[in-house]
Amino acid sequence: MSRGKRARKRQQGFNKNITLLVALVSIIAIASSSTLAILITKTNSIKNNFNYSNVACEVMEDSFVNGTSIEKANVYVKNIGDTESYIRAAIIVTWKDSKGNVYAKVPQVGVDYEIYINDSGWFEKDEFYYYTKPVSPQDNTGVLIKNCSIKGSGLEGYGLSVEILASAIQSKPEKAVENSWGVTVNSDGTISE
Repeated sequence: MSRGKRARKRQQGFNKNITLLVALVSIIAIASSSTLAILITKTNSIKNNFNYSNVACEVMEDSFVNGTSIEKANVYVKNIGDTESYIRAAIIVTWKDSKGNVYAKVPQVGVDYEIYINDSGWFEKDEFYYYTKPVSPQDNTGVLIKNCSIKGSGLEGYGLSVEILASAIQSKPEKAVENSWGVTVNSDGTISE
């Protein structure tokens, strides 16, 4: 075979490859533009509205002034959020003057004040009181403090301050409360140490 014939055959093969490549690219372009056109004309937009849960609680109490101290009774926590939640509370007792300054010495239970904790439905762990049942929105825990009052005359210039700091956490998923608070969710939905 002469050199000229070989060159023509190579040129013809090259032309066939180019033609095949152009045809293949054209088919892919037509197919994808047709698919895109179908998707654009056939797809309806959907608006997704995500509402975040509101987890919140509020301490409710009967309180009254006794000299420079504020005594408390019937203390419970209300779930003011919109989702079922577990609730815990810390009780902070200090001596405070009329300007809100805290005295360095911490009041001693049984010596400086009396506090009656309701053990029914609550348990204590790591300086927190945990309500054992999940609380529905706008519902309350059971009473935590039946009564808290100063003993004797107190500390001159200072009144007994009893603050209840409550927090809430969603009840679902159960791992949220277990991981955050280090408690166990039992099969009946109650929590324990």
